Amino acid sequence: MSKGCLQGSAALAEILLRPASFYESIRCQLLLGRRVEALDTAQKVVRLDDGQMLPYEQLVLATGARARRWPGLPEGPLPVFTLRTWDDALALGERLAQVRRLAVLGAGYVGLEVAASATRRGVEVSVFEGAPRVMQRSVGALTSALVERLHKQHGVQLHLGAKIHAVDVAGAATQDAVQLDTAAGRFGADGLVVGIGAEPRTELAKQAGLLCGHAIRIDASCRTSDPDVFAIGDCAEQALQADAEPTRLESVQNATDQAKCAAAALTGKPLPPAPVPWFWSDQFGHRIQVAGRPAPNDDTVLQHHREAIRAGGLVSARRPRRRGGGSRRSRGLHGRPPAHPYRPAHRPCAARQPGRGATQPRRPRLTKGNPRMPTIHFLTPDGQAIDLQAQDGLSVMEAAVASNVPGIDADCGGACACATCHVYIDEGWADRLPAKTELEIKMLEFAAAVEPTSRLSCRLVVGPDIDGLVMRIPASQH
Repeated sequence: MSKGCLQGSAALAEILLRPASFYESIRCQLLLGRRVEALDTAQKVVRLDDGQMLPYEQLVLATGARARRWPGLPEGPLPVFTLRTWDDALALGERLAQVRRLAVLGAGYVGLEVAASATRRGVEVSVFEGAPRVMQRSVGALTSALVERLHKQHGVQLHLGAKIHAVDVAGAATQDAVQLDTAAGRFGADGLVVGIGAEPRTELAKQAGLLCGHAIRIDASCRTSDPDVFAIGDCAEQALQADAEPTRLESVQNATDQAKCAAAALTGKPLPPAPVPWFWSDQFGHRIQVAGRPAPNDDTVLQHHREAIRAGGLVSARRPRRRGGGSRRSRGLHGRPPAHPYRPAHRPCAARQPGRGATQPRRPRLTKGNPRMPTIHFLTPDGQAIDLQAQDGLSVMEAAVASNVPGIDADCGGACACATCHVYIDEGWADRLPAKTELEIKMLEFAAAVEPTSRLSCRLVVGPDIDGLVMRIPASQH
């Protein structure tokens, strides 16, 4: 969400996950600008910064995390930035308009996305990472190499395995305000971004006596050591498997999955299936998607797809080994497909785009392709007709994105939290599709130009029952 701000193309209202009207519609009271000072689990009350006491029956801690700072750097208006909040993004975006050279500490998601955004604004970027490869905690070595090549092709200077002895800051002056003393020499920059991870906000939980490790410890239902207190998101750690150590996953998808799990437990409903950890990142126009977590003994399979490569796509799959030495079939963790199972090497989608020039929308004819694959017909705002064949099990949104159908995307990664995959269903199909869920109805409130036939394509699953489905793409998703 911060990348649009760094590039000067997004406003706060455009990146909010939910507008204020959403909370009003579900009768949720928001207390903004207020701070919880203390939690008393024995009396079941929380104390606010003005002394007000709020009783509760059950409580959810979603306190998040703060950006980790570089040791020894003083507080104040320096040319040193972290990226965690909207204000952080605004301050860094303004600085990028003033600097020629930017140093970035850390080659994880934050560091590399900042590097890509700054480079696109004409800034010379140097990234310093203590590990021997980029994104080491979340992807395998082969994927790291591909991401490194991408950044080098765009002029980013990568210093991997870097040892930084000191960071000196000479006030808020623009030119050469930052000096990095490293084992490879001294480097100067006009600004510095520290992207070395985040620290969970556990102070409230610890004060209340809740069990904490590196973060707030929760069980499979997101309960803490107090059965009436739950924790979700970046402030919590959870064992992903019965015999595994608790892990903290910093991603929007994990926060969404844990929220669904806690909501089910709070309302007495069955817990949803354990999700596959999933992450994504947009860098230099490429979307990097990760399902699962890498392990040192994984097999690696590299698959190229001609159409995907032209669009900036590539798939690198890491196949977990069995403990006995054999390899599992590549169906993701727990024997299920990954959350977004693109399979470019097996041609899941085949799209035909006629040349531009049609002045009136027309109903497309069936593409001559694989007769065993369902066909979906799209009508674009400029009159194009696109016929797409898609593999069963994908969502319509996934199939459209994989085949570069213009006007359909999912800024939320398919978590049904953005409405940017909004489409209009042909009236003849409106009664043949599954009814809209309550969540889909709520999310469509945030789409532009909603009609009775509006649907979210991320909620429509490809299968024989939608073979021949016709839909129109809105002129604007916002």
